[in-house]
Amino acid sequence: MCCWSKTRSAFSKVFSNISQAFKQAYITYTRQVLKTWQA
Repeated sequence: MCCWSKTRSAFSKVFSNISQAFKQAYITYTRQVLKTWQA
């Protein structure tokens, strides 16, 4: 049981890192699109 909670916390940490990177990439992409449209 203790191993499961350890695995779960590690998984949630990885998941939050992935979502953070995805959010960052989305923001960058949106900025690029807006810049292209305004040009």
